[in-house]
Amino acid sequence: MIQESSADKRQSLYLYTDEGSYEPLARIDRNSNQEQHIYYFHTDLNGMPEELTDEAGEIVWECSYQLWGKPIQEIAHTEIQQNLRYQGQYLDRETGLHYNTFRYYDPDTGRFTQPDPIGLNGGFNLYQYAPNALMLIDPWRWSCGIADSINWKGFNPRKNPSTGKKGLQTHFEKHGHEFGNIT
Repeated sequence: MIQESSADKRQSLYLYTDEGSYEPLARIDRNSNQEQHIYYFHTDLNGMPEELTDEAGEIVWECSYQLWGKPIQEIAHTEIQQNLRYQGQYLDRETGLHYNTFRYYDPDTGRFTQPDPIGLNGGFNLYQYAPNALMLIDPWRWSCGIADSINWKGFNPRKNPSTGKKGLQTHFEKHGHEFGNIT
């Protein structure tokens, strides 16, 4: 999602943490009078928005979630609506499903409602989001990967401190030939 526009000429422009990233950083809203307001996203380790604050640092929206992205409690302190969910997902409030570029995700079940569009190249479980929603992300809905934003006191537990490589990267370099070209 880059920009939203409504019939009453309101617009929201989304900014993300890095080029190619789906982790939201900020949102710039412009109303029909061309007044502009900036909001900042505060996300969990995997980039899922948990709070939205205004220019003064006041919380205008907050949400807590269960493991697979089902909201436990969503609170809008103003009339603002925030529909971004897991990286690359947009909440369809009418159905409760999260829209992705290629299919819908159901946070109640932690699964997609349609099979993976790339077939078995995305894994054997065609409806799975990721086997571990705390450490893995799937922004394109094709194949999950490790979230790079995990960092604890300057230490990323997913990287080998001596080589700087991720565990899966090291494993694939060592055993990738056993699987063929599936990425």
